[in-house]
Amino acid sequence: VGEVHVQVDDTLAVVMPDGRLRSVEARKASVTARPYAPISVKDLSARLSEEFVGFKVKSTRRFVYVYNTSEPFYTGTRNILESMYPALFDYYAKRLKQPVQAPRTPLVVVMFRTDAEFQQYRRMPSGVVAYYYGLDNRVAMYEQSRLAQVAPQIAMQQAISTVAHEGVHQILANIGAQQRLSRWPIWISEGLAEYFAPTEVS
Repeated sequence: VGEVHVQVDDTLAVVMPDGRLRSVEARKASVTARPYAPISVKDLSARLSEEFVGFKVKSTRRFVYVYNTSEPFYTGTRNILESMYPALFDYYAKRLKQPVQAPRTPLVVVMFRTDAEFQQYRRMPSGVVAYYYGLDNRVAMYEQSRLAQVAPQIAMQQAISTVAHEGVHQILANIGAQQRLSRWPIWISEGLAEYFAPTEVS
């Protein structure tokens, strides 16, 4: 059972139990009395283990991390996102007094060891090291960059900023601050991600 996110002409954008958005022809969908039930962390973790063979899958209260990177890279990414989420949620809820809600489905973060694996998953322009893909509701990134071989300290700072930046996109899209598929000006969406992304290494 999916839930209609938006209808455009004869096409439905449907939220699936795992949080992904799928395009469905309205005439091929049927209304049901069965409720929409988001997937559990346990079931999603099992599904991701089948999708990413050989990867580790670890979960927390809000996130599911899929990775074949080094443990320090996973730990650093997890710490950034786990500490950033409550601060970002509280900022919108308490300081801005905006209506927000907890994500309905676990937030998936996929971490690849190399650029080649990252590109095999989804082809991206050269130079892209991470992204949030709104249709799949996933953040994807990779660990080993050329910059790390030349300037490790700069690479570390860039990695921290990038993880946080893409995490902001994912969090805002799932707490209701920015609706998925909505047409926000790029300067606002990217500006928000930069504004909330940490700029210091600590």
